[in-house]
Amino acid sequence: MANSIPPSRRAQIEVSDVRGRVQKRPSVMRAEIKLPLQRIRYVSGLDILCIAAEAGLKGLRTHRDIKIEESQSLPEEIVVEDFVDEDDVQHIVSSNADDLETDIEMAADALNELRKAFCVAAYHHWERAVIEWWYNSNLTKNPPRGFNDIKAYAEQLGIPVDEDLGKVVALTNLIKHNNKDKWSKLRDVWPEIVPRERPGNAADWSGTVELTDNDLLDVFRAVQRSGPHRSGPLEDLPFSP
Repeated sequence: MANSIPPSRRAQIEVSDVRGRVQKRPSVMRAEIKLPLQRIRYVSGLDILCIAAEAGLKGLRTHRDIKIEESQSLPEEIVVEDFVDEDDVQHIVSSNADDLETDIEMAADALNELRKAFCVAAYHHWERAVIEWWYNSNLTKNPPRGFNDIKAYAEQLGIPVDEDLGKVVALTNLIKHNNKDKWSKLRDVWPEIVPRERPGNAADWSGTVELTDNDLLDVFRAVQRSGPHRSGPLEDLPFSP
């Protein structure tokens, strides 16, 4: 097949390929020069997410615990009042035990949903950061799109992407797209957070995901390890399960 290409055309292709490689290296070098400042921005941004997650989860847990205390303080015998008003209409006034139970369940669901939201935010922090590094040195070309291309560019800069970031990508894709295909991919790579076989509601595939604070910390750490950082041990994140 190569012999069918005229010699003049073959020479043009070879020159173009060499020129592309020569131009590519300076762009990577320019991005690498700026990485120390980008490291500060990257670490600071991730720290802010950790602090916000801890504050939000603490607030929800406080609300849940108050409702649990109120529920536990109710009398063991739940009194239900049943009366007929002057218009001969029957009324049933039940205990607020059911309302408190609903509040407690909703708080538990909100804790799980908040963890999911911060997982997505953490992954997007990495994704946007790498694309920003690309734009710092490549103003005339299209940026990398999709996890594999973005990962490849990060590694060109000498920033190895943590293997656990693949699990974060699968989780993020399920939360964003909420379909069976993304659910199956997440269950393949991170089955521990998808304990149920199928969703109770066929339209809520992401609703099967159950995250703990430790799972969220694992996500934050994967994002931390996938960014620019100093040599040696990584700094502790401001998030404590």
